[in-house]
Amino acid sequence: MQTNTTIPGTIYRPASSSDPRAVSYLIGQVWSQFFSFSVSPNDLEHYLTHTLAISTITEEIKSERYRFILAIIPSSLSSLSSFPDLSANSKPSIVSTTTIQPAQPPILASFDDDTTSSLRRKDDVSSVEKLKVVDGILVGVAQLVLNASTPIRIESGEEKMSNMVELQRLYVHHTQHGSGLSQILFEKCEEVVRREGGNGMWLGVWEDNIRGKRFYEKMGMDQVGEKKFVLGNAMRRDLVMMKRI
Repeated sequence: MQTNTTIPGTIYRPASSSDPRAVSYLIGQVWSQFFSFSVSPNDLEHYLTHTLAISTITEEIKSERYRFILAIIPSSLSSLSSFPDLSANSKPSIVSTTTIQPAQPPILASFDDDTTSSLRRKDDVSSVEKLKVVDGILVGVAQLVLNASTPIRIESGEEKMSNMVELQRLYVHHTQHGSGLSQILFEKCEEVVRREGGNGMWLGVWEDNIRGKRFYEKMGMDQVGEKKFVLGNAMRRDLVMMKRI
């Protein structure tokens, strides 16, 4: 495993009712950066303003079906002078269950453009302001779905796969990329799965996400099948990966 160089004092906690705005923004910023080249502006707009709407994230945080784990740089450490990369022009990088960092993608709409969403007005507050939570700056998010059956039939040990947890999202801000934060968030997800009595964890990772696939293999996940991922008129193939816990 890589050396842990995360910022000392980083806070890891569940999401609360005050966090949806920052969670929505971090996920949406990443989605806009990495998916805008492969989907239409309308599909991206719908995803940002519906699937990732603050109201949607609020309901998911409230729901007993979901578990969120947030990584936060504490307020005492998170001044802009201490973290100059957390600026309005900074962009996050991820080891995501659904996206990759393509080689020089033709970005059609970045998160701070006016072209696809009212969320990205140029007169809006800076990115770092939108990532602020009560105890610091949000730099990582993991989202789990409890009792989520795998989308494929597992031929071996099928009776043990009835209580699975889906790792739906794992996003890390680019200032923490390579620090070991993704690994820490993944391990904390495993802790949640054990605490909830789950038999294992599964996810769907885009077939072209070589980097993400290698990360999840490194974390002990095996490819067990595939599924379709649909966003509006766009459809891609996800590899289904699973780890018994």
